[in-house]
Amino acid sequence: MACASRPKKEKGGRGSVNRLPLSPALISTSDLDNLYKASQECRRGVNWKDSVIGFQSNLISNLSRLKAELISGRYRIMPYKRFVVYEPKERKIEATYHRDRVVQRALCNAYLYDGLTRHFIYDNGANQKGKGTDFTRGRLKVLLHRHYLRNGPSGYVAYVDIHHFFDSIPHEVALEAVKKRAPDPFAVDMCRMAIENHEGSTGIGLGSELSQLMALSVLDGVDHWAKEKMKAKCYVRYMDDSVAVFKTKEEAQRYLKGTREELSKLGLEASEKKTLVFPLKNGINFLGWRYILKSNGRLILKPKKGKIPESIRKLRRMKRAGVPIETIRQSKESMVASLEYGNAAKEIKRLERFFKEELENGR
Repeated sequence: MACASRPKKEKGGRGSVNRLPLSPALISTSDLDNLYKASQECRRGVNWKDSVIGFQSNLISNLSRLKAELISGRYRIMPYKRFVVYEPKERKIEATYHRDRVVQRALCNAYLYDGLTRHFIYDNGANQKGKGTDFTRGRLKVLLHRHYLRNGPSGYVAYVDIHHFFDSIPHEVALEAVKKRAPDPFAVDMCRMAIENHEGSTGIGLGSELSQLMALSVLDGVDHWAKEKMKAKCYVRYMDDSVAVFKTKEEAQRYLKGTREELSKLGLEASEKKTLVFPLKNGINFLGWRYILKSNGRLILKPKKGKIPESIRKLRRMKRAGVPIETIRQSKESMVASLEYGNAAKEIKRLERFFKEELENGR
């Protein structure tokens, strides 16, 4: 590239993009086709929001303005909207404005997703194309069957949960994870801008695809350490929760100690209450299901404790709120479909009986 001098920073301070050479990531992100595709993806499920309606009503003009701002280096991210959700545990959300979400989605689609995820291990199941909770659950089933073929039903589980993961990631660590895997200057500068928009020196939020990709990259080194250094054949991770199964208790304890050390290098720490070693025969609670490996090799999946009472409470609230019975029925069918993933015939029967006796006939 012709520009060899140090990029000049656009006046405006924090939240502005540096004036950078036209890197591949900048060219592809600012392409109108990519911005348009990103805008259509970002409107899914939120098309009713005023901000989305306003942006889409002047779509071509807004996209053209974003393109001009990106190319000229004048693009600035707007301060995040901050609020708390409970699902069921408390999570602090820093939500991105729609215009900025479009830009970040275009960057992820055009460059950053491939740049970051090509380094990920196969058994990292979060926030990737063709993956998700169903993939991760299925992967754990496969790996437990393989463990049984090698070692029988015996073994020890090392379960790791990271304490306040998104809120605890140091900004420098997140940015270095991106630089290492996707060193394009525009992509790095966009990530820097998104990171610095968060308050303090830690925490990258949970409100955008960009934040989630950066968070996955932070733990990518731990994944490779687990697979390559510790030889953890039965290992899966979904965001900040991971499960590893070993033949002996000593192996599991050594792995857990090493994991704590690896996390400490990143400025993170494992939850004291949820990170532990226990016998495989006790079953594994992971992603809403309890995995029970029988002595004959059969794997039983039962819904987590409290799932059915929680579902019943939700249906009751819908009834009290005056929601139409057909809408409640659809919610119930969705719950039943999710339960059909495992061995939950009794739970499904209980849910169906409750709906029929208390909601349908009681109405």
